[in-house]
Amino acid sequence: MACRPPGRPGFRSSTMRRQQNFLRKFRRPQIMAIINPWQLFDQADRLIAEAGGQQVDLRRAVSAAYYGLFHSATIAASDFIVSKSRRNHREWSLVSRSIDHKDLRELCKALDQPPGKYRPFIPAMGFSAELKDYARAVVELQQKRHDADYDPIATFRVSDCKSLVASARNAATQFKSISVDADEWRIFICLLLFPPR
Repeated sequence: MACRPPGRPGFRSSTMRRQQNFLRKFRRPQIMAIINPWQLFDQADRLIAEAGGQQVDLRRAVSAAYYGLFHSATIAASDFIVSKSRRNHREWSLVSRSIDHKDLRELCKALDQPPGKYRPFIPAMGFSAELKDYARAVVELQQKRHDADYDPIATFRVSDCKSLVASARNAATQFKSISVDADEWRIFICLLLFPPR
């Protein structure tokens, strides 16, 4: 069977095929493995149980516990802006990756005593105890994670690590229990994504 020359119906050059394949891949949603906060908490529990007092495992457990809290916020924000049904799209990932650890910490610190730039956005009834508990846990766990990852002389005890993981899991549960229709939840997510200047 002979190839049809260019310009004839049905002819597709190799360049044209490559371009069409590229465009097809670009439009196709990518399958992404969403980081599951609960799996991070479970990983932290396993690391503690298997640590045998080894600091490297205890440090990794503290880090995993913090990242469970962090990803609770990134998932909530991405679902709010893009939609839970579009988690396998690039724009969902874009929102998730735009969240900065420093911005999360500053916002969480501000929930108890908001500085001036946050005051106009505070709900009339203030923030709930559940959201404030989540915020306190984020601030505490982020500091412990910094110690675990960067302070070579920090030491961690099994009992302290178990307590931190339990605190993180509880805070994430409380955060998840806040209705996505609640004003405070929307305000928190908007302030996280668009911090006031």
